[in-house]
Amino acid sequence: MCEISIVIVNYNTKNLLAKCLRSIYSNPPKVSFEVIVVDNNSTDESKKTVKEGFPQVLLLENSRNIGFSAANNQAIKTSCGKYILLLNPDTIVLPCSLDILFEFMDKHHEVAVAGPKLLNPDGTCQPSCRSFPSLFNFFTESSFLYKLFPTSKIFGKFSLNRFNYDKVQQVDMVKGACMIIRREALDQVGLMDENFFMYAEETDLCYRIKKQDWSVYFFPKAQIIHYGRQSTKAQSSKMFIELHKSYRIFFKKHFGTISLVYLWVILFAGILLRVILWTLMTLLYRKHNKSRHKEKLRLYWETLKWYCSIS
Repeated sequence: MCEISIVIVNYNTKNLLAKCLRSIYSNPPKVSFEVIVVDNNSTDESKKTVKEGFPQVLLLENSRNIGFSAANNQAIKTSCGKYILLLNPDTIVLPCSLDILFEFMDKHHEVAVAGPKLLNPDGTCQPSCRSFPSLFNFFTESSFLYKLFPTSKIFGKFSLNRFNYDKVQQVDMVKGACMIIRREALDQVGLMDENFFMYAEETDLCYRIKKQDWSVYFFPKAQIIHYGRQSTKAQSSKMFIELHKSYRIFFKKHFGTISLVYLWVILFAGILLRVILWTLMTLLYRKHNKSRHKEKLRLYWETLKWYCSIS
């Protein structure tokens, strides 16, 4: 039995994974810990990098990409920690952060999940907390109301536009790029739902945890650098559709089948609006950011076609 099991799910992020592991062993927690890397059939020599550079790491090798939730569960079942720290490979652990997270959890027994303050590589704050999904929250995002009224508590509720990232506070959910979970809570509510291949799995877990009267906290005294979207940016359309698939799974699971009809209408309208806007942008600003406009248009067009296929 150890105090912290650090779990990293990797897919073709060899260089970032190496940096992440070096940061862990350069800034290790004072308590006992283990590091488990689950590789989802990478083709970039990630496994070789771990084996040769970090022989102390427990490496679990999959013959196919089984998804983020299933891979995390695979490691959790193997782990021995009182706490599970889920960590993306595109993160850098800063000095004392792991100790600070551990001490917070050990002092607050009602807390099941805590997330640190995530920083961009330039040191600026990266949004990492959100409210739980709801039809109204998706409506405000799909219609750009959260952009039109950025200081509104009502329209900015989903993305927490006015959230204070310098304050310790209870939240609905924290981003899965780095979250520490109490094993006792996992034993009670269950592991990650493997119906979520990627995205929304941490939303679902936090939702189930809070329904069992546990707390989820944002704890900015611990800080982690997060690069973001490194393993998925080469497949942006596919991953964006995967995100929307996860929304449907979450709504059907927690709000019933009828909610999917309303969700489809709201998100379809939002994607259609974006197709129209980016078409206009591509036509009106041909000489400026042409490639970016075309990429955005392709992203939303592919997603719109997917929505039509499930109507």
